[in-house]
Amino acid sequence: MVDIILVDVWGGPNMYPSLSLGYLTSVARKVGFSVRVVEPNCIDNFDVVKFRDIIREEKPQFVGFTGYTMEVFDTYKLMRSVKAINPDTKIMFGGAHPTAVGTDVFKECDAIDVIFFSESEISFPNYLKNYRSPEKVKGIAYKDKHGRIKRNSPQEKIMNLDTIPFPARDVFSPHDKYTFDSNYLKLPIAEIITSRGCPFDCNFCNKAIHGYKFRQRSVENVMKEIEEVLKLNYKELYFLDDLFTFSKEWVQEFCKEKMRRKKDAPWKCLGRVDTVDEETLRLMKQ
Repeated sequence: MVDIILVDVWGGPNMYPSLSLGYLTSVARKVGFSVRVVEPNCIDNFDVVKFRDIIREEKPQFVGFTGYTMEVFDTYKLMRSVKAINPDTKIMFGGAHPTAVGTDVFKECDAIDVIFFSESEISFPNYLKNYRSPEKVKGIAYKDKHGRIKRNSPQEKIMNLDTIPFPARDVFSPHDKYTFDSNYLKLPIAEIITSRGCPFDCNFCNKAIHGYKFRQRSVENVMKEIEEVLKLNYKELYFLDDLFTFSKEWVQEFCKEKMRRKKDAPWKCLGRVDTVDEETLRLMKQ
């Protein structure tokens, strides 16, 4: 039995461990809750029946789902299946879809009890501790005992990212269950995020989760996480930052420190052509 089940319903071709659920697992554990992560794509012949079996076995008090718009209706089916087993189980919904759509998700699925907006490393454990008094928790919307929808004030962004615990990776499936993508040198690949936010305004990008305010982890903090994932037998690093190359000074310091410590795992990142120069690119290549 566990207190919380977190579910990553992902139907895309490239399957990675869910970094967001790893973070939520870590902050939930810090306040005393046990967690199991369920990844349907990593379970052979997964269907609603198998999911119900997991719910009956674990008897969780909370079941949380990360929200991708393209998978939302499959996600809603799983939510309703939980309520069919135990109507008192709290259904939580966070991620890109509820953050972008807002309280309309309550109309899309009546099984949802609470939704989390934007970054949730503060609001999530606060809700777990105060679910009987959700009006105390910033950054959420919920249904009160009369079924009325309430939306609380936003949760402030986390400015010092070094204060966030590293994502728990022991809850993920074995490495060979993930399909990753075709752009790699070595498998398996560990996802890491070294910053949040991006000040640019590209028309294809949604800033609903991390916003426009750029915030950066320290190089030392990132290096500690790299050392941790390499001990877990990951062979390559994928930096998920919206804009890894925002600070030329930070990138150069990172590259020099990675070489000094002989952390030779290959890596990839996202950047912009107007935030790099030849000196920085040569360091990144080295």
